[in-house]
Amino acid sequence: METADILLKNRDMEAVPDAGLMEIALGEYEGRQVSEIRTTVPGAMENFFERPDMFVADGGESFEQLIARAWQSLNAIAERHSGEDVLVVTHCAFIKAFLSHIQGLSLREFWHPPMVENCSHTIVVKKSDGNFEIEQYAGLLDW
Repeated sequence: METADILLKNRDMEAVPDAGLMEIALGEYEGRQVSEIRTTVPGAMENFFERPDMFVADGGESFEQLIARAWQSLNAIAERHSGEDVLVVTHCAFIKAFLSHIQGLSLREFWHPPMVENCSHTIVVKKSDGNFEIEQYAGLLDW
């Protein structure tokens, strides 16, 4: 919500929290440094970034679950705001999950470029046929 509040400061808009837009739930790894996880759980971070299809975190969310949640959450927002412009502020893996689903990418391709950098913006439009189209990917017009 902090980023949304900064973006909306001095604008006549309010931030509406939505638990469905949360970043991937990392369970046992939540709040820990990547370097610490690399030394205590060999292979975990390599799987996260290189083999998301193999990533498992006790008490966390799989990439398959994240993709399903991202798809469901953003579809619901698009339905509630049909024909309107909506600003959604969320996190890297969540955004990649939604975009990879639109693109039909496999989990092995999840982290393929372009990357979603902090504070980048992506523009996605829901077309009249119900499909989503990526117009701008992480600030890139020609990706």
